[in-house]
Amino acid sequence: MPLDQKNLNEESNEVFFERMIQQLGLKWDIELSYNERIDRPSIMSSRAGKKHSITMPESYRENEEYQCDFLHELIHAYFAENLDPIFASIFFDTTIDIGDKEVQKKCGEVYLSQQFID
Repeated sequence: MPLDQKNLNEESNEVFFERMIQQLGLKWDIELSYNERIDRPSIMSSRAGKKHSITMPESYRENEEYQCDFLHELIHAYFAENLDPIFASIFFDTTIDIGDKEVQKKCGEVYLSQQFID
């Protein structure tokens, strides 16, 4: 699925964010918020609620130089919808049983992927 190759930084973050949601084919609700107390983006995806909660640093709100970070979080959302929410982030939905052996295996895979990719 090739993404539209428009130049980054030529559109507002909100327009970019919505365009990427459409291009990735995301179906779950997405809540985007900003927080002045954090210094890096984060995402939490809930399979039960079919929702992604993305929090970005306040400094990203009007700065188009961070659009790759917006896209990065949306790709986590894509993984959550198409693979398993456990691949979305290191923050897990409360419905996930961390004692389950399959979940523990996936946690190990997430850890390894974050060491080499994230």
